[in-house]
Amino acid sequence: MADFHSNLATCHRCLIRADAFRCNGVCPCVVDGRDIAEHAALDLCPRGHYRCRGLGDLVARVLNRTGIARLAKRAIADLRQVNRWLLPDGAESEPDCSCEARRVAMNKAVPFGRPSKVV
Repeated sequence: MADFHSNLATCHRCLIRADAFRCNGVCPCVVDGRDIAEHAALDLCPRGHYRCRGLGDLVARVLNRTGIARLAKRAIADLRQVNRWLLPDGAESEPDCSCEARRVAMNKAVPFGRPSKVV
């Protein structure tokens, strides 16, 4: 849970956070309106202020900053709408981008940071 607390401290230091000097309860992020605790728990800062833990974080940061992530989320939302029109009632087939799972898998495959000591 040390990562959560580190990320939350980073959010509290952000200069563009709403009510930067007071934080009682929910503290919304100015970039996307989500609670900063939610950002810290998901390990995703929309401005890219959290430390990159691996390749997945780096790719997510690049996609967020270039706007490609937002386009992908819109495309997924459109696919969900099309599925509602095409599928018969009761059929469940919701497309999911699996962005978070892919980011975690890439972080495990190519981690950044200090190499572990070989004993």
